[in-house]
Amino acid sequence: MKALSQEILKSFDFHKIVERLSKSCSCGLTREWVMQIKPLASSEEIAQSLWEVKEYMEMLTFDTRLDFDQLEDLRETLNKLSKERSILYPEELIKILRLSSIASNLKNTVRSLSLDEKYPSLKKYFQKIDDLSEVKRELEKTVSPEGKVLDTASANLLKIRTRIQHLQAEIEQVMRNLVRHYYEKKLLQEAIHTVRRGRYVIPVKASQASKIQGIVIDSSSSGSTVFIEPQPILQLNNQIEILRSQEQEEILRILSRVSDLLRTQLEALQRSFYNLVQLDFIKAKATLACTWKGCVPSLSKNQLYIKEGRHPLLGEKAVPFDLDINSSQPVMVVSGPNAGGKTVLIKALAMNVYLTHCGIPPALGEGSVIPLLEEIYVDIGDHQNLENNLSTFTSRMSKLKEAISQLKPDSLFLIDEIGSGTDPEEGSALGVALLEFLAEKGVLCVATTHLPKIKFAFDKNQKIKSASLEFDPVTLRPTFKLKTGKVGSSFGIKVAELIGMPEEIIKRALQKIDQDYLVVNNLLLSLEQKEKEMEEILSRLREKEERLSSKERELHLLQEELEKKRKEVVAEFAATMQAYLRKTQQEIANKVGKLRKENALNETVYQELKEVIAQSKKHLQALQVEAEEKKKAYVPEREEHVYLPDFQKWGRVISVNTRKKRAIVEIKGQKVKVPLDKIVKGELKSVEQEEAFQNSSPVRVSVPSKKTITNELEIRKLTQQEALMELEKYLDRALVAGFKTVYIIHGKGEGVLRKITHEYLKQQPFVESFRTGTPQEGGLGVTVVKLK
Repeated sequence: MKALSQEILKSFDFHKIVERLSKSCSCGLTREWVMQIKPLASSEEIAQSLWEVKEYMEMLTFDTRLDFDQLEDLRETLNKLSKERSILYPEELIKILRLSSIASNLKNTVRSLSLDEKYPSLKKYFQKIDDLSEVKRELEKTVSPEGKVLDTASANLLKIRTRIQHLQAEIEQVMRNLVRHYYEKKLLQEAIHTVRRGRYVIPVKASQASKIQGIVIDSSSSGSTVFIEPQPILQLNNQIEILRSQEQEEILRILSRVSDLLRTQLEALQRSFYNLVQLDFIKAKATLACTWKGCVPSLSKNQLYIKEGRHPLLGEKAVPFDLDINSSQPVMVVSGPNAGGKTVLIKALAMNVYLTHCGIPPALGEGSVIPLLEEIYVDIGDHQNLENNLSTFTSRMSKLKEAISQLKPDSLFLIDEIGSGTDPEEGSALGVALLEFLAEKGVLCVATTHLPKIKFAFDKNQKIKSASLEFDPVTLRPTFKLKTGKVGSSFGIKVAELIGMPEEIIKRALQKIDQDYLVVNNLLLSLEQKEKEMEEILSRLREKEERLSSKERELHLLQEELEKKRKEVVAEFAATMQAYLRKTQQEIANKVGKLRKENALNETVYQELKEVIAQSKKHLQALQVEAEEKKKAYVPEREEHVYLPDFQKWGRVISVNTRKKRAIVEIKGQKVKVPLDKIVKGELKSVEQEEAFQNSSPVRVSVPSKKTITNELEIRKLTQQEALMELEKYLDRALVAGFKTVYIIHGKGEGVLRKITHEYLKQQPFVESFRTGTPQEGGLGVTVVKLK
């Protein structure tokens, strides 16, 4: 894709993206790259850049933030270093010291966190940054962060500076003595000494200068004070001056040596610098993309599929939209109310498509698809050209003509208010003709309009689809939600009425508008209302379905718990019986043995005891066989009458699902799902049983444990009938679970649910009392019930 002009980029606010990117850069060179940002040349480059930024976003979220804050633009310094015998000054060495510190720290971080393994797209940059720790150590002992050559730079420099310090201390002592001596003789303005032109001097009254032996170095601006270097320290000052000269020579030698050393590392420094700048550039893009939760879209040839698209600069205010145009239906016409978000939609599309081509993850949801484009034509805002004396319409047509003359199949046209700026009839005709032309060429296009003929262009051309930005029929305000397959009215008169246009003007406008148009508008508004009502009904149905699913899961867990307890009881009983028989048999055997020893065993009694033991064993074996039989899943037939122990009811089998091991059984008109192992085979053998089956009450499941329910029931948003049903079921379960106090949450509203709740509770014998909740409990929105 070719780079767009600054005028077009500004029309959809891309300059604001550039500003934000620039603020996220650490290095001056990176900021230059940002200011020159443009679409990448190939699909491979786009995909590579998107994944690099995506991986950096993940690194910022899950691992670390690489520090480039002190990365400076080193192009001039490195260029100077490339020249033979050039010498870098301390301030230039500090820049390289900072570079080496950043590079060394980054290498350590990559190694310790295994970043090159976690983020393969960034690995090549990590690997091209050299370990400059040796350079860092050399520079750290050469220059201070403030730009001073350190004593540690060489032994000779330390020796020179030590000698200077000793001489300075000696001069200080001599000067203090001289000042005190001359001040006592009232030859000095003040009892101080100072340094002028690098020499130690004392301030002397000009009238007394002849009385002090020394050399006049300087004088005050008024001439009343002269600064004299006393004769006793003249030689000492000369020695310091010589040492200062030697110090500068040694510093120059050190800088030359260090520059020569850095020259041997020039290639590593250049490579590390440019790769750090590249990472700084990726970091700036990733930091910005994180603010709108950027996502890497798929790249296609001729499809624009947006899922949860947002304008990147709107943040939390952005209303997500879905959109799909492709080769079969390449053109979409978007209508809707004034100030409903049509222009924002075009800007968001232009921004996200352009960001993708620049290698920055756009503000889209997972699964979105962006086409690889050769051209993008964006037409937003005022195009009046005063220099060439062109109106907005003429200017737009001129630019559109130029775009069409260079039309390529892989193009995207984004046009705001197509057909506007001229006579509506002619503008509509031109707009429809343009859309049909683009549709025939297979060129992707999204256009917004208020013109009826363009809105309904889809009716005669299957390659054109319609969409509308929603208008709330209750509040009469736009919701900014995009609805595909719909046509929206502009609602211009209603919007004017909402913003306070005088009633007289509104009435006149309604009288003058075409009645057919008014009917269509009202019909569209009515359809909006109906659709909203249907959505609310669907929402309530989904909530009910979720509640039923939750209750079904709860019932299933309860049944599993009961079955587990039943098996535990059977196993425990069998074990107890076996232990009892063993004990009894042992006691009988002991007694028999004792009687035999005493020759007192009655053979008849002995045989009777043996018979008792044998019968007990048979009974135990029968129990075990029965338990094993019950473990085997019984599969009933359709229309078979079966008994349900958990419900204590007879029922008729409607259907059987052997895979899920459950059946649907009808009990007096109510259908319930029952696990197969909860169904007992049986027959209705008598008229009494048949009548009991026909007259059996509706199934009601008891809840034996408080763990399966809470002491609260919420019936808000339910109808009166639904609320009474929920209330009846809940109180039955609460009684079985053993609750003494429960809370019915019906909300305040108009008091309807509170009233029917109280009327129902008055009629129940198991209710001891009830009252309205305290303010802490929820006030009028809650009824507190005490159960007997």
